[in-house]
Amino acid sequence: MRRFGILLLCLNLFVLTCFAEVVVTKESSGWRCYPLMGKVPIGWAAVAFDDSRWTGAPAPDVKGVLFRRRFHVEDLPSVERALVKLRFQDGVLVYLNGVEWFRANMPPGFIDERTPAVSARDGAEARSYESWNLDPALLEDGRNVLAISVHSGVEDPKRILNMDLGMTLDRMDQVLPKQPKRAGRRVSWERAASVANAIGIDWKVTAFEFEEDAKEAYDREDWKAAAEAYTRGLLAYKYASHGMALVPELKQRFLSEPTLAREFLQLLSPHDHQQRVFKILNELHADSETRFAAYPRVAFAIALVYDQEPPSRWPHGQVSRKALPRRLPDPTEAFEFFVKSEESGQMLFSLDRLMIEELKYVVDIVAPFEELRWAQKELRPKRRSVEKLYGSIIYDLERLNQGQLYWLDPDDYRLETILDRGGICADQSYYMTQVAKAYGVPCITVTGMVKNGRHAWVGFMEGPGQWNFKAGRSAESTYATGRTFDPQSWRRPMEYELAFLKERLAFEPKYRLSILHGCFARMALREGDDDRALTLAREALMKDSRNLDAWELLMDQTDEPLALEALCRNAARAVRKYPDLEAGYLRRLVSLLSKRGEEVEAERVRGEIIRRNHAERPELAMAEASRELAAATRDQPIDLQIRLFKRQLSQFREGGMLTMNQMVEPFVRHLIREGEKVLALQAIDHARKRLVVTQPVFLEKALTALGAQASSWRE
Repeated sequence: MRRFGILLLCLNLFVLTCFAEVVVTKESSGWRCYPLMGKVPIGWAAVAFDDSRWTGAPAPDVKGVLFRRRFHVEDLPSVERALVKLRFQDGVLVYLNGVEWFRANMPPGFIDERTPAVSARDGAEARSYESWNLDPALLEDGRNVLAISVHSGVEDPKRILNMDLGMTLDRMDQVLPKQPKRAGRRVSWERAASVANAIGIDWKVTAFEFEEDAKEAYDREDWKAAAEAYTRGLLAYKYASHGMALVPELKQRFLSEPTLAREFLQLLSPHDHQQRVFKILNELHADSETRFAAYPRVAFAIALVYDQEPPSRWPHGQVSRKALPRRLPDPTEAFEFFVKSEESGQMLFSLDRLMIEELKYVVDIVAPFEELRWAQKELRPKRRSVEKLYGSIIYDLERLNQGQLYWLDPDDYRLETILDRGGICADQSYYMTQVAKAYGVPCITVTGMVKNGRHAWVGFMEGPGQWNFKAGRSAESTYATGRTFDPQSWRRPMEYELAFLKERLAFEPKYRLSILHGCFARMALREGDDDRALTLAREALMKDSRNLDAWELLMDQTDEPLALEALCRNAARAVRKYPDLEAGYLRRLVSLLSKRGEEVEAERVRGEIIRRNHAERPELAMAEASRELAAATRDQPIDLQIRLFKRQLSQFREGGMLTMNQMVEPFVRHLIREGEKVLALQAIDHARKRLVVTQPVFLEKALTALGAQASSWRE
């Protein structure tokens, strides 16, 4: 296999709006940059777009918000894998040949130059590279265009961001000669399955034939046949780009079970190392065809989770790597462990009845098998008593009062040891999740900032479609903005994504039909039939308004400002059940209104976000208030800034450390940068008097450190 790099982008970013203002470095040669002036051009990411007037990089002091890079791919059939590595702050949208390929740390739906990233990404998270596997079928023989927009999560004109991007292509050493397109009668799926590994079959032609079958079934409203043919078409495209990846028996199994294949394909994403996913499936199938046939979803979950290494901070960073190596087990050993545990009656849930997405949160184990077997032998929890596992670890108050968050023993972090010695919330969460997973219970560790500091608790499945996210979550945690890991991508899922998981949305018939309509809307758009695409997208939303891709399609195809604003309002109403989604659409509405100069209405909508979420979701309300305060620091006199800060601090004083992190610290740092040392110290003192906490050790530590920075500042 030959590997070669074809793209490299290294940027330093200085934020002005929600897009970033970018200074291009020497390493960025070949990229075209759009300067910060006027409206973002329509169709800027398309292959045919004329970027000749864009600034060529590198050039001194060239600034831009959008980037385009042309590159050529020759002998495309020989490309076995394309890998993109990206390190970034805060949010990015990446387009390939005019179509959005992926977005990272960005909200769903319509995006424009004022749309902020979901959050700021700093520290280790922003310094580490993340990888996306690009399906070679998305590339074109010859000219291709990669386009990127960069968005900030913090409205701070002096914030500095960094981003690096590179792409490599892997080629097969030997490439089969191209086969001519087949003429005449279309091949049936049975025929396709029987020749799945035959030399000479043209899977791209076969994919086209399945797509035509899908269109015919869709037009006659045979939804089941349309979904099956569409799924087989997607499989054929996968086989075309990864033809050597799956053994013939698995190719045949996928084609013959489209419902199972669709569930798998809906989860497979650019974040996955797809060649590694297929390799694991081959290994599990070869190890035991019988077990694979009985528990295919367990195999799929393991393949999706075990295709890449977890981050070093998973499942938490408060124990040494020697005591807890952050490694996933061997896939075949894990498959054997879970299947044998199921067959021996150990599991509290039948593994063959869980969705693949639910099973991801079972197979992501980090405790060694001998410890999991110890738990199965010694603990034996019932389904109704799983939550008690958290509290079975005695809380180490002395360790907390000393501010000692790190596990003290550098060598021993066994489950049995934790049970014997006790621990703090990170240890309680780790213990509960690993023991529960040993019994087949989907579990998620959640961390967040609460009144008195950081806290960790657990979400777990109580029954099909019934999740409990309150294990270890105290009353103080109601102010927590929880974060977790998706073990498939090792990224932070949004809250609405967890809500969709809890609801088993992927299994709901009306949602599946909505997704089908959305798929055909996208197909119509690719074929240039915009009117049909819009009609089908609306049909998708009539079936289920939670189809976010359908909302995105409508917004992407709407240029008229008032119509876009109406779509944002309708989308917000449709997803009111999901506060983070609703707030995201309303924030985009605020952005659109501000662009039209409707500041009074924009302010009213911003206030609506705060009022609606203040009681139940204060972190969302606080985030919006923080944006208002950040905007004031740019264009309001200092006395009005102080007045707004005090008003907001009074409004969110119950937030404790969350208010400290989201509101007090950014504003005080702003005052320090502006040379307002006295005002900064006064703001710290005001926060010390107003913020409500029951255990002040962490708040006082943070305020003291901030005060030291203010006192040592030299103008």
